[in-house]
Amino acid sequence: MEHPRRGCAIIINNKNFENMEQRNGTEVDAHSLKTTFDKLAFDVDEHTDLSKADMVATIKQSYYSWRDPVHGSWFIQSLCHVLQKYSETRSMQDMLTIVTNRVASLYETSNKQKKYDKKKQ
Repeated sequence: MEHPRRGCAIIINNKNFENMEQRNGTEVDAHSLKTTFDKLAFDVDEHTDLSKADMVATIKQSYYSWRDPVHGSWFIQSLCHVLQKYSETRSMQDMLTIVTNRVASLYETSNKQKKYDKKKQ
């Protein structure tokens, strides 16, 4: 696929834990995720066996949340709206699909810098 770069996908592949057996097969999952995100034009940042503190630091450095300074992040606001509206009648999978569609179709950035204006998540 020929797309402009879409952002960063972070893969944290923890195989070894204290007081637990090794999680065999995680390399296969990490490779599949990397291949998929590469094809979807994401920059992929892979990490293996991170501590809790390292995971938090990695996510804080790399994560960007599309948000409105008054109304909050697009994803969280859509998630809360959909869960409140449909939690008694829809499956979680259906609700997450609705959230994804809402974020993709209802929101657009508004920024004075042209390169950041009218962007979709």
